[in-house]
Amino acid sequence: RYRVSKDKGNIVKREYATYNFVEEPNYFVLHGTAKRGKDGSSISGDNFTCMELQSGQTLLSVSDGMGHGLKAYRESEMVLSLLEELMEGGFSEEASLKLINTVFMVDDSDICPASVDMGIIDLYSGVCDFMKIGAATTFVKRGGWIEAIRSNTMPIGAEASVDMETTSKKLYDGDFVIMVSDGIVEAIEGEDKEKSISRILMDISSVNPQEMAQEILENILKQSGSREEDDMLVMVAGV
Repeated sequence: RYRVSKDKGNIVKREYATYNFVEEPNYFVLHGTAKRGKDGSSISGDNFTCMELQSGQTLLSVSDGMGHGLKAYRESEMVLSLLEELMEGGFSEEASLKLINTVFMVDDSDICPASVDMGIIDLYSGVCDFMKIGAATTFVKRGGWIEAIRSNTMPIGAEASVDMETTSKKLYDGDFVIMVSDGIVEAIEGEDKEKSISRILMDISSVNPQEMAQEILENILKQSGSREEDDMLVMVAGV
């Protein structure tokens, strides 16, 4: 099956025009988010994007600006805005992240590093390429099974040479990708924070990404005794 390319109008008019048709993807992505500013602030330093690209891929990304408040918000927003523009312009994931790191390094203003959690889902094959730069753990939920994708790298803008960890996972119908900011992980008490978050994910029966994201945030706040020592963001993407 084919569909009209998103970069062209889908209305046939009287004038002559060229219409591009592309193969209909095998998958589509629905996402939901829930966020909370530090101490209940309306401004959060955590930002996200979920955008379908012309290449038949969906870009997922969460950026956590260092600290909190308006400054952290602007830094994480700048990261994601540049990432969207570069990816839409045809740059590869690796080249885009390297260029953004260069912008952070050469900018004379007082810009602090920011983490980048990124996933590119191929809507034809279902394969997701994850790239993590100083980001918190990402979780993949498939039925009664949870997998954690970790990173030990420095945030973007921290070093001249960007250090990223990459991995690829095949996703299937009904899978969920859960990206969180550091504030979510740090709110959990105890040493094995990933195990605690995995239990929360396992106990959620909803398959609505927005409901899932809200429920995850609410459960994290309950476990932390409503301590909001950092900005918190959860993004759930369902395939």
